[in-house]
Amino acid sequence: MTIFRSSIIWWLILVIIVWTMPIAFTTVDSGSRLALTSWMISGSGGKYGTLILIMVASLFYTRLVEDTSQKVKTFFRSMITLIVTLGFFAWINEHLIKEELKIHRPSHHYVFSQVDPKYDENYFYTFESSRRKEIMDSVVKVNLNKLKTIHPMVLDHWIDESGYSFPSGHSFNSFLLAAILAFSMKYSRSKTARQFYLLPYIWAVLVATSRVTLGAHSALDVTFGAATGLLIGNLLLYFEPSRNVIMHRDYDE
Repeated sequence: MTIFRSSIIWWLILVIIVWTMPIAFTTVDSGSRLALTSWMISGSGGKYGTLILIMVASLFYTRLVEDTSQKVKTFFRSMITLIVTLGFFAWINEHLIKEELKIHRPSHHYVFSQVDPKYDENYFYTFESSRRKEIMDSVVKVNLNKLKTIHPMVLDHWIDESGYSFPSGHSFNSFLLAAILAFSMKYSRSKTARQFYLLPYIWAVLVATSRVTLGAHSALDVTFGAATGLLIGNLLLYFEPSRNVIMHRDYDE
């Protein structure tokens, strides 16, 4: 099965989960055992989690390199390539697409609906992202009694996630990285890696799903974010120059 077909299948699995199952805000309660788990899974697709995975992936690329100096070069070349690739498209998503579409976050809507249903949410979004974070922090602290059923770590996450909602950056990052990692593993010289090449897709689906269960994004946000990430990832793998840079060797299926 090609990586492109695998990408479509796992994207469809995500679509089925987030569109047919009532999972929105299901892991936000303070008494939920899944709140911390969802928060950790979600974080693995964020800025720092993705960076850690990039470093792990870069180490993977050095496994079959025998010379020490070449190992070091391969590691840093891999890391820089993946950071620049994901960073470039993540910047476009966060600062161009989201800012142009200006879709409100479900978490912001939830907080204001609990605190003051008459609050003008559009007014809240007239402020810059940093200012929205300060406002949300103040609103949450003043109204903790009205939000006491929400897990503290989830509330902190809602405060930090002060940008617009559509499309989901975590879903975009995780599915783009999943396509690249799955390709690298499927066509690796390591038999073990080839056997587990679908694991990155499973991780990406979990990340995207957690964004909905945490109330940070809607089903539409993660569906579109994942699709865009997969599209760009597969395009990078389709063209030989970018594919060989990712694989660090010539590739022949």
